[in-house]
Amino acid sequence: MLSRFLAWKAQKRPWINRYTIVIFLFVIWMSVFDRHDIFTHIFLHQKVKELQEEKRMYERGIEETQVLKDRINNDVEKFAREKYYMHRSDEEVFIIRTSD
Repeated sequence: MLSRFLAWKAQKRPWINRYTIVIFLFVIWMSVFDRHDIFTHIFLHQKVKELQEEKRMYERGIEETQVLKDRINNDVEKFAREKYYMHRSDEEVFIIRTSD
């Protein structure tokens, strides 16, 4: 019986042992079955990119609105006349539109 065991052990590959099997099972478990698996990380990475792009879009909108606010504060009457076609009671407003 001992000779059969030694013959089996000699045929056995040296890299297959309980440690490599446990490491292999651990890697499979962590990459597929765990709560923080690879697919979740990929999804969260894409979501972070989308949110950063949305943040940049809102920051550009804030800058544009700040410029508009400054323009309004500098000359309220001019802005009201140009944007909302307001006029005084003794004036007439003519709107001329050109095709751009």
